[in-house]
Amino acid sequence: MKRVYRLIVAVAAPLVAFPVFAGDSTTLGTHGSWTSYVYKEGANKVCYMTSSPTRSEGKYAKRDPVFINVTHRPASKSFGVVSVIAGYVYKDGDAATLEVGDKAFSLNARGELAWAKGEDDKAIVAAMKAGSDVAVKGQSERGTKTVDHFSLAGFAAALSAIGKACGAR
Repeated sequence: MKRVYRLIVAVAAPLVAFPVFAGDSTTLGTHGSWTSYVYKEGANKVCYMTSSPTRSEGKYAKRDPVFINVTHRPASKSFGVVSVIAGYVYKDGDAATLEVGDKAFSLNARGELAWAKGEDDKAIVAAMKAGSDVAVKGQSERGTKTVDHFSLAGFAAALSAIGKACGAR
């Protein structure tokens, strides 16, 4: 079973890979708490938007930067992929939780990455467009529980910007 899980993670990770560190990104604009970007992955265009937490909770001594992202990869027909960089390694076998208003979504978590399960991306993006903030809850491999709060101010405008740049509807 672990072998199948590792295979799924190996296949899924490139689809949700976090482009926030792509060195050749061009900024499309800053929209409230969100910034939108475009870059080339080989010959293919990738568009993404990212935000940092407005507030983080947890008793940790050191933590790397935290981001939430939404990514479009038109060449893969992949649109609105929601992902999180936790700033720490998630506890093995644990899932993260993303909450928008009264809606909660379980996220796959592996290493420092968390991403939406199955078709949840569309529901999460819809909830984020209608919401005012999002909270991501997780637990580090050392057992530290965290909650990161992100503002959704500018979310719809940033989503529109990456949609226009990558031809998403």
